[in-house]
Amino acid sequence: MSTHLQSKPNPFSTRFVRPGAIIYQRHDARSLDEWVDEFFDRYHGQASIIGPHGSGKSTLIASLKTCFAERAEVFAYRLSSTDRNFTSIWSDRRRWQQKSLVIVDGYEQLSVWSQWRLKVSVRYSKASFLITAHQAFRGIPVLWKTAIDEGLALKLRDSLLASHPEFLSSEELEDAWRDVRKAFPTDMRETWMSMYDWAEVQKQKRLASHDNSRAV
Repeated sequence: MSTHLQSKPNPFSTRFVRPGAIIYQRHDARSLDEWVDEFFDRYHGQASIIGPHGSGKSTLIASLKTCFAERAEVFAYRLSSTDRNFTSIWSDRRRWQQKSLVIVDGYEQLSVWSQWRLKVSVRYSKASFLITAHQAFRGIPVLWKTAIDEGLALKLRDSLLASHPEFLSSEELEDAWRDVRKAFPTDMRETWMSMYDWAEVQKQKRLASHDNSRAV
């Protein structure tokens, strides 16, 4: 049992909660295909997804990629505060064409000059353009504003814990969840990181309890 507890993966590990591992869930239950149709038909292939840090923007992009690929050649770039490298985007620009979709996740990480160069390059290639950012940008209509739906967040938490009954049955789970959501009400990324730490503490407690029971 001790070895099993040590080897069992933490349900909140990055591999389980990273964009792509989790499918974005929209509270109005519209399908991903409907979203793609809206992007191309209503917004003519030019739009943004905005929302606070950790609210699901990257998860939504990852969920939409496969659907987008059925209608366009997708060029997706993800930027962060620790990776603002514009080189890969700029080196690809000659490959963009009318049937391409350029996705930039983390658009605000680019300098104003780089944003301008990017928009000019996309316009010149006649490609479609989708960005994510914390705020709206002039000239780029908003396709969707991400926000945390507490009901869905709780449902997702329990699905991650489905194979970990020892955590679901923990008397400390709801208290820990309440404290974490109070600390990070708009940020699921920080929520999962904090719950990862909580699960690690729970695992160590169970290991210690098991070892103590064997020693008696």
